[in-house]
Amino acid sequence: MFYQLKTAIKSLIPFQYHYYFEKKRRTSAGRKTRKDVVHFEVADNAYFEVYWKVYGLGRGPALALFIEHEQVLKFDFYGKGRGHYHVQTMMPAPCTHHALFLPEETVGAQIDRAFFELEKNLYWYLERHPLKAVRNFRVKKAHLRQILTELRPVLVEYQNRVPPENSDSDRDPILEGDRESGNSDSLAMVS
Repeated sequence: MFYQLKTAIKSLIPFQYHYYFEKKRRTSAGRKTRKDVVHFEVADNAYFEVYWKVYGLGRGPALALFIEHEQVLKFDFYGKGRGHYHVQTMMPAPCTHHALFLPEETVGAQIDRAFFELEKNLYWYLERHPLKAVRNFRVKKAHLRQILTELRPVLVEYQNRVPPENSDSDRDPILEGDRESGNSDSLAMVS
């Protein structure tokens, strides 16, 4: 019953409003799951965030690209069968599947795949975004490559904290460190 009511309401709300409310929901959920966020400036209106993420599907490093304060792409590196990425595209109606799964089996291979997608297919993703400012965004390939080179060590550091696949431990090294230091959300800026 609830699902049918939710579907009916969604079908009555114009796409632009659904997009706005969905963005608000994702933003508030993201603040609770992102730890040790590091920013890497791409341009005045664009930046990458690298962070440790803990979510129902898994835990591990993540990489998000923001343009005009919009999350355009987000990669979650959770390892075999769980690594995936999200792309914000124009949709005529709300969809139920929000992630594209990565075929790579290791976190390191998933990071390499994300860099490939950013270097080779970035404009394909940008041109399908609902906002014109995002669709028109451009960055020089050499500059993008330089930023990816700068942020790779942070991703590798987080990658080294991923627990083994067969670990029965629920201990999260990032969260444990936060409890010890009393810091729930640390933030660094790199430009």
